[in-house]
Amino acid sequence: MAHIITWQTQPERCSRSWVATIRSARRAITDIQEEIPSLNRAVIEDACSRYVEAAKDEAEAEMGRPPAISSLSWHDVFEHDDELDS
Repeated sequence: MAHIITWQTQPERCSRSWVATIRSARRAITDIQEEIPSLNRAVIEDACSRYVEAAKDEAEAEMGRPPAISSLSWHDVFEHDDELDS
């Protein structure tokens, strides 16, 4: 989440390693969901809402300024891949 926040705030600084980290985390979550079917979208969305603040703090520390976003959607975290390719 912190990499996504940083990428959305400072897209010009998005490195290939951030892209790899974001994609790897998405794959890991998908793998875990397959192993634990009760870990469905509703459960993950609930957990994500609790972790956004921590991710924003991490991104702010990395960037040296407050993030330009206040929240992340499911789409931002798990599906939004088109800008990663630019």
